[in-house]
Order: sequence, then C-alpha cells, then structure tokens
Amino acid sequence: MLIRAFKKVFLKQSYFILAVVIAIISLFLIIWLPNIRLFFSTVFSSSSSIGEKFVFIFSSFQTLRTNFTPLSALLSILIAVLFAINTSMLVYQIKNQGSFLGNSGVGFLGLLTGALGTGGASCGLVALSLFGLSGA
Repeated sequence: MLIRAFKKVFLKQSYFILAVVIAIISLFLIIWLPNIRLFFSTVFSSSSSIGEKFVFIFSSFQTLRTNFTPLSALLSILIAVLFAINTSMLVYQIKNQGSFLGNSGVGFLGLLTGALGTGGASCGLVALSLFGLSGA
C-alpha cells in the first residue's frame, strides 16, 4: 500500500520536483541554522559581490563532509529527504481531498512538530514545550 501511494504521488513530475526543492531547502536550513548570524552577515555584507555570496553560501553543503560525522551527515540528509517526501505527499493529499480535515490535519501536525523538534535533544524539546507538545 505504501509503495502504491508513493508511486501515485511521485510519478507526477510536479510532486517529485516539489520534494527535491524541499529537500534542498531543508538541508540548507539544517546546515545554516546553527550559524544563522554568519549567514545574515554574509548575505547583507556590502563588501562582497553577489557571486561571492552565492559561492560562499552554496559551498556550505561541503560542510557535511568536514563539520559533521558520517552518521550525523547521513541523518541530516535523511531528515531532509523524509521531510520533503512527507510534505509532498501531504500536499497531494490536501489537493485531492479538498480539505484540511481528517488525516491531512494529523499529517500537518506531525509535519509541524517534526520541523520544530529537529533542533536536537535540548533545543527541540524546549521549542516543542513552548507549544505544550512535550512533557518532562
């Protein structure tokens, strides 16, 4: 059943492209969120050209090899890909169902808590507890 649903969604090119874009954006955020100040100081710096900014920002994907352990890099990529798959399938479900009720609402809640909880063991629980979604 899961494979059939997966084929039904991702054989449509638009959902596949959506998943790829979301995976890249998610991985980008996973890499840059710990260094958000560096990101903003680089983007809004007047001393660098636009080309230099793009090269610097997109070369950050190489930090998966240098700053992450192999397991941490693999898990970061896996989280980004699974998040993208979940989001694409949720968009497909909402478009075809025409409403945000039922399983779609539960899927969105899972997607939202998953996104908030990716900060790690300490930050993720703090972020989730702000919304009353975790316990001590």
